[in-house]
Amino acid sequence: MCNIPRFYLGLGLAAIGLVTLIVGLALGGGPGYARKQARDQRRTEALMNANGEIVSLYTQNNRLPDTTEYRERLEGIGYIRDRFKETEIWDELLTAYRPTGAETYELCGDFETNTRVPQQYPRDLKQSEEFPDFYSHLGERTCFSARISAYISNEAAERRANAASSTTP
Repeated sequence: MCNIPRFYLGLGLAAIGLVTLIVGLALGGGPGYARKQARDQRRTEALMNANGEIVSLYTQNNRLPDTTEYRERLEGIGYIRDRFKETEIWDELLTAYRPTGAETYELCGDFETNTRVPQQYPRDLKQSEEFPDFYSHLGERTCFSARISAYISNEAAERRANAASSTTP
């Protein structure tokens, strides 16, 4: 008779453990969801690296690169190529860039998870068309619009404007 309550106690603890496991997997998504999050983190990193190269090309040429220049630059940059070449992200990254104006462009990625991470940038650089938040994306193809002037300093922008005005007759 003394063993019956222990049996029910053990059964109750096992049931609580099982429910906790099921709820944990339901909320956390399990290992498959964790792999999707890891791939999306690599996509975010890839887009941020690509964005840096776009800014660098703009600084060198005083204009946004065309899509061919963008691809050639990514294929020629060792740390980007070495980091992403052997992943499913590489082909996606090579076609992610699209200029939309003289100083605006889009970078797109095919994300698997829907995230809404709080702002990662200083408050004066709020999420906008000028300064995209690559950490906040939908679980589908998501395009981020950017304006090149958000990435270059005011002093550099003034020098470019002065250089452009001094070359016009």
